[in-house]
Amino acid sequence: MSTLGIMRTRIASEMKRGDISAGASTVIDAIVSAIKHFENERFFFNEFNDTTTSASASVTYLSLSAFGINLVSVDTMKAVIGTRDYALSKEPWVEIDSKDSGQYYGYPSNYVFHSNTVRLYPPPADNYLLKIAGVRQLMEVSAAAADSATNGWMTDAEEMVRLHAKGNLFRDQLRAPQQADYFYAAAERCKNKVKKRGRKMQATGRARKRY
Repeated sequence: MSTLGIMRTRIASEMKRGDISAGASTVIDAIVSAIKHFENERFFFNEFNDTTTSASASVTYLSLSAFGINLVSVDTMKAVIGTRDYALSKEPWVEIDSKDSGQYYGYPSNYVFHSNTVRLYPPPADNYLLKIAGVRQLMEVSAAAADSATNGWMTDAEEMVRLHAKGNLFRDQLRAPQQADYFYAAAERCKNKVKKRGRKMQATGRARKRY
């Protein structure tokens, strides 16, 4: 299994330059920048399901930080009422704001994201558990992380991140834009392979009828 330290060592070795060592801050900066380049996209390894938090009675706005993860996008949001999960519908801010007079509370049926909060409508009449599924940022690897740090960027997308990081080094440290573009293009090809792997994992295995 690849880790941050393994990737740093491999990049330094593949660059074949004495002034770029595995321990150089430029290498880890290049890796972190490569991750940031891709982290707002959906991959099979940064999806999540059934992350929960509590929605308190009469509270209209809930901070996104309450979910304990860095959200990229939300696919579904559900309210747990009794023993059942009820899917909430996402509506535009204007629609919810125009309906919410602040006088009515009940079972939440709609939600909208606004200013790093999620607004529920109607505001909950009781304490409910919320479940969300979607895409999140993976936070284990950073400039301050230990060499043992690992996550999907170091394993499932290792080649993609490593190639893009080398592109960053050629662009920012060596001022070699042609070599940088070569590695960026190679990283994009790897991204397509990672996405294809994710699509295969989601495939139903059933043939579709053609008309």
